[in-house]
Amino acid sequence: LTFTDIPQASEEWQSLQNEIIDTSNAIEELNRNQKLFSHQNKIKELEYEYDKLADKIDIINKKLDNSYGAYKLNLIKDQISLLKEQQKIQDQIVNSLNNQVNIYKNDLSSYGFKFDANNDITNIDETLEKFKNHKDLEKVKSLLEEYIDLQRDELPDAVKEWESLNSAIKDAYKEQLNITKDIEDKITDIYKKQIEE
Repeated sequence: LTFTDIPQASEEWQSLQNEIIDTSNAIEELNRNQKLFSHQNKIKELEYEYDKLADKIDIINKKLDNSYGAYKLNLIKDQISLLKEQQKIQDQIVNSLNNQVNIYKNDLSSYGFKFDANNDITNIDETLEKFKNHKDLEKVKSLLEEYIDLQRDELPDAVKEWESLNSAIKDAYKEQLNITKDIEDKITDIYKKQIEE
């Protein structure tokens, strides 16, 4: 072994260490993506079904503009049924997003992040400070950003959509009740006229 071989061996050793780290990071990301894959595909499938129902509801809404009486009541009944189907789909989307949150929480916990009962991270600054001069800083920050996007944007938006559907269903029931009342009032008026004659 010569003096020139030692620095070369040291460089080769460092190169191998870097390759091992890169491979380990790639495996970690692949494992996470594999866990997320089925949930993300399920959401795409559910969103497709949701959109198909939305198209049907739009058609009903157009028909409602020019309808009245029993026909309008039947359209509203169909609308309520479709809205309830959409709500079930939205519930499945929320569940799938919650499953993704748990996958991210598990991975982030391995880096020292802690979570409260609302799934909010309680020690972001403290944990990122530990990685300040660490080779994994960018990986941890990227994972953290993905989690925050999911936890603070996608999931709340999905829950808001569920609540909007709930309100739309209640509104449709109110409209159905009002139309039924109007029909009953008209029938009552007809009977009164017949009695008076």
